Amino acid sequence: MVDVIRRFKFGLVGILALCHLLSCTRAEAKGQGAEGLVRDLITLIKTAEQQRWQIDHYEYEDLMSDALILVCVADKETRDAALAHLARSQETLGGEPSKHWSEANKDEAKIKELMTISRSKTLLIKSLDVAQTRCPFRLTQKPIYTERHRVTDRFFMAFQGGGLMNIRFSDENRAGGGGSGRIDFGYGFGPFWSLRTGLEMGGAGLFDEKIDAGDIDLMFYFATPITLRHRQRLWHQDIEIAPVALGLPWQDEMRFGGRIGGLFGLTYSRLGMIQPWGGLKVAAEYIPDQKGRDELLIMRLGLRFGFDLHL
Repeated sequence: MVDVIRRFKFGLVGILALCHLLSCTRAEAKGQGAEGLVRDLITLIKTAEQQRWQIDHYEYEDLMSDALILVCVADKETRDAALAHLARSQETLGGEPSKHWSEANKDEAKIKELMTISRSKTLLIKSLDVAQTRCPFRLTQKPIYTERHRVTDRFFMAFQGGGLMNIRFSDENRAGGGGSGRIDFGYGFGPFWSLRTGLEMGGAGLFDEKIDAGDIDLMFYFATPITLRHRQRLWHQDIEIAPVALGLPWQDEMRFGGRIGGLFGLTYSRLGMIQPWGGLKVAAEYIPDQKGRDELLIMRLGLRFGFDLHL
């Protein structure tokens, strides 16, 4: 009896600790108004840098409308805290970029980071300078800043598609090209993690080693993937698992198996409700021996393009 009570106490303490951690994490995410604004500004700058940053004046001018959408809804406390955060980060990295930048070191990670932080701070200062006169009455200040360029604590839909190279290993190995499309529904757990699940449909035409056009094996498949995404600034990484069904339900005897896969890609700044992204996907599917039919190992590799629809 004492042992049971002891285990119950340990279990209760564990549950309370987990609840406290989750509540703190959500409270931290909800309370990160200034840090959310900083991340949003950095996303704008990093997206512009990916497209090649050229003349400062015109780059800031092109970004001003998007920056004001962020700044106009942030209250004074959030704006001041975000500016202080960027100023501290810049000082930690060395201060004024012009004192450190050279042709020899321009590609070093520390110099690139200093340039990004400095540009983000400058964009914030420039937008604050005109916010009083340029912010429309429709964009009212809110006590808690909600990140615009991440799915933090919100539901979203996602759509993706793209071509895939397919290699099927069995007694008769085949390879070929195809593609698939997917619709997902997901939720963002804080600024760095999101979970999504949905329905995928795809197909491929597979050739044997003779590459005989008259001997193409058409393969259709369905999957219900569950994807965990980790996002940094623009880069993101996916881990995916999924049950998979091969064949057409109204025509073939279906075969079932599983998939594990991953994706490495870029998420860009949001355009309206749409946030585009792209990446390189690799996945492996295993279909066990069923009713005397050979087991299959299928590799899929290709570029994926999609967008998250913020709800």
